[in-house]
This record gives sequence, structure tokens and C-alpha cells, in this order.
Amino acid sequence: MKKYLCMFMAVCAVLLTGCERSAENDLVKIPENFSGALEMYYYNGEKTVMGYIFDGNSRADILNSLSAVSAKSAENWSPEDVTIPVYGVKFGMGENAFEAAWTNGYWITRTGEAYSFDYDFAELWKDYDREGTDSTWSTAAILPCAYYLFRDENGWIADYLSPAGNLSEMPETLAVASTLDEDVLTVQFTNSGEREWGFGEFFDLQAQLDGEWYQVPRLPGDWIYIALAHFVMPQQTLEHEYDLSCYGELPEGKYRIVTDSFWAEFYIGN
Repeated sequence: MKKYLCMFMAVCAVLLTGCERSAENDLVKIPENFSGALEMYYYNGEKTVMGYIFDGNSRADILNSLSAVSAKSAENWSPEDVTIPVYGVKFGMGENAFEAAWTNGYWITRTGEAYSFDYDFAELWKDYDREGTDSTWSTAAILPCAYYLFRDENGWIADYLSPAGNLSEMPETLAVASTLDEDVLTVQFTNSGEREWGFGEFFDLQAQLDGEWYQVPRLPGDWIYIALAHFVMPQQTLEHEYDLSCYGELPEGKYRIVTDSFWAEFYIGN
């Protein structure tokens, strides 16, 4: 009896081993105790589309298939290897979140490392129904890891960045001046009019390249802005600080921060 019991346990062990997923890389790290949606991105050179996978089985299938890909470090990768389209995935929030971009057979991590990664993201995009309506942006700046895709040692690559849209007009009675100190941009507002003027915390960053303005991507991560409003009263001056650390080390050049109610230009370097 003991002999048959041992044989039965051995067969069970073999079967269980065969059912386990064979992970070929540790790039797809799932945050513990998190059951949110898997975000999927697709950029075609003109617009970025993003959708959600909420179904647990579909999400697990996708993450398992990504984990099963053999990945090797691509030390010689550079943004010159980027081709369109670009795909992106993101799961979780905070420091333990996992996000990556994929282009031309390369997997780019949230820390800027590149790996060779032979995977058919076009089929992945087609095979799974994203729940709800996909969201569309006219910018590539929201792509996961776009910060590493669209800049090199010489600065931002205009061919990949999205042109900025038209700016709202500021009141003639409002004067704006800015001073940069490391990662902090101090903007001074002077209201010479008779009505108060308001602005908020959220802002985008744009860079001027060859005379045109382009949207700049943030570092990978979850950047949260407090929904606060500030007011410059008539005949008064107010200073407000904007933390630019979410954009990392910026190449030299001319920049401007843009909100829904004002913009302020500044320079980095000479």
C-alpha cells in the first residue's frame, strides 16, 4: 500500500509541476494585494489610445503571457531604435506599480532599462476587449515610459513628441514672470486690473524645438495634483511655486508651463 501511495504522490507532483506557469523574465511584477485594472496603450504616431482590462482572467492571461517571454538586456538600445507604433502597459499605483513601453521588439522599463522582447503586441491589442470606451489623446506624453523613448543625449526628439495645441489668452491686465531654482519654478503674478484672477495647481510642460512647441512627458509614476484654486486680487502681486521634479533632469532649452488659464516661459541652461 505504501508503494502505491508513493507512486500516486509522485505522479501528482509531476502533474502539478506541469501546470505551473514557467516565467522567463521578472519584468512583469504584480503589486501585492492589488486587483485593479490593467491599462493598455497604443500610439500610432498621431494619437494615443488607452483602455482598461478589468476582467481578472483576461488580466491574468495577459500578464502570464508577458512573463513567459524570454527577455535579455539590450545595453546598446537607444531612442533611435523606436519605431511606430508604440504600445504600453501599466498595472497598479505607487512605487510598486509595474509599467512599461514596447517598440520594435524592445521592452522599456519604468527606470529606463531596455530589454529585447519578442512579443506580438498588435495581436494582444486586437485579442482582448477593453471594457468601456477607449480614451484618446492627441499626445504621446501619456504613454508609459515616454520620458525614455523620446529623448537622447542631445535632448528631446521632435519627430516623436506631439505638437502643443493653441494656448488660451491671458488677460491684458495680468503680468507673469518666472524664476527657476533647481526643480522649483516660482511664478509671479501681477494683477493690474479691477477683477480677481484665478489659477490652479495642475500644469503641463512644453519644450520649444526648432521654433515649435511640443508636449513633454513626465517621469514614469503617479503624479497627483491637489485640486486647489489660487486667486490674485485686483492691484496685487502673488508668487506661487511649481515643482518640476516629476519631469526629471530636463535637457537645455526653452520651456513653458501651461495651465488652463496661463503660461509662463523659462530657460534651462544657456
